[in-house]
Amino acid sequence: MAIFLIGSLSRAADITATLDSADGTSGFSFRDSGSTEIGRIDSDGNFNILGKLGIGIAVPGASLEVNGSAVIRSGLRLDAGGVKCDTAEMLIVDGKIGVNTTNPGYLITACGSSEWSIASVYSTATATHRNHFLAQKSNAGAALGSGYYLGGLAMGGYNGTSYTKGWNGGAEITAVATEDWTAANNGTKLVFNLTKNGTSNIFQALEIGNDAKIVSPMWKVTQVMDAVTGAMPKTSAAFATGGGTLLIIASGSGYWNALGGAQIGMSVALDAVIKGYCKVYTNEASSHRAFTTNPIVATGIAAGNHTITVASWNGTASDANDFYNVTVLELPF
Repeated sequence: MAIFLIGSLSRAADITATLDSADGTSGFSFRDSGSTEIGRIDSDGNFNILGKLGIGIAVPGASLEVNGSAVIRSGLRLDAGGVKCDTAEMLIVDGKIGVNTTNPGYLITACGSSEWSIASVYSTATATHRNHFLAQKSNAGAALGSGYYLGGLAMGGYNGTSYTKGWNGGAEITAVATEDWTAANNGTKLVFNLTKNGTSNIFQALEIGNDAKIVSPMWKVTQVMDAVTGAMPKTSAAFATGGGTLLIIASGSGYWNALGGAQIGMSVALDAVIKGYCKVYTNEASSHRAFTTNPIVATGIAAGNHTITVASWNGTASDANDFYNVTVLELPF
């Protein structure tokens, strides 16, 4: 059946058209003067239009142009062309954005298929203009207090079961407030966290303080003997290290108790294993001499507690008038 309207319909309260199916096999079509179909509403509720559709605009410039706001409640999918916001315009998303994923787990999730998933490209002739990713934080709208994390970078990976988030396996670089913030006081330090082999939690590997001082469990100085006096051998109290390379700086004194010149000195042992010597030549008998200070490098040291022992070398004598100093510098390599 066909209905033809000739002329114009100036006014109507409602117009109802009932189709003879509910599966889209019948419909209500619009044709131009050449009998070309330019629009159709079928019995399944689909609306197809040949040309452009304007909402709030008389002459649309695109397939769909909306002059005003629009709300899409079940998601927007773009198969090609992408999204473009002209100058001074904004794209506002209330929810999550997924790039190459239909199930974003965070506000923005990018699943890349190339080595570089996210890039910031900025062209400027001013050398000091920043091209940074910015992380900002407040204390629930108030100024930050000391110890608050400002933001940072977390790096995780897939462990065969799930993706880690840095703190539970991987690495983190975090900026931390070192004082209560005001408009004029914004002290900050950087903390670097890593994960050791055989573990799944990070530990603090390095800290750069707000005064540029470096703190690391693998880089510290310990005075293990400080003007210790008496006859050798002398053994220090136990001291802890993180393992690796130690620079043992030792000095001491002693004397030769016989006539004639001789080399005198002391051995320096780590956990009863000699690592080096401090020596001097003397022509005098029974005269106390300071041994040449010797920085001794010890590599491959296990983490844990250790002791230093200084002992007589080559028949050197010592007594209550002799002193010994040992400083251990733990190096991060």
